Amino acid sequence: MILAPLKTVFLLLSLTVALPLAKPDAPDIRTVKPDLTVPKLESGKAAPGSRVRETLPGYEKT
Repeated sequence: MILAPLKTVFLLLSLTVALPLAKPDAPDIRTVKPDLTVPKLESGKAAPGSRVRETLPGYEKT
């Protein structure tokens, strides 16, 4: 089959053409101030927005 090598050549040619079009002045991710915070670890029931320590029944003393 000649289609498989032809597809590969087309893909490589497409990437070669598309890469220079990528935006070179993208911001450095390390300069963006984080806006997400991890909630404190608590004991109790799980609920939206909370982070709880949970153990499966039978494994509490392990």
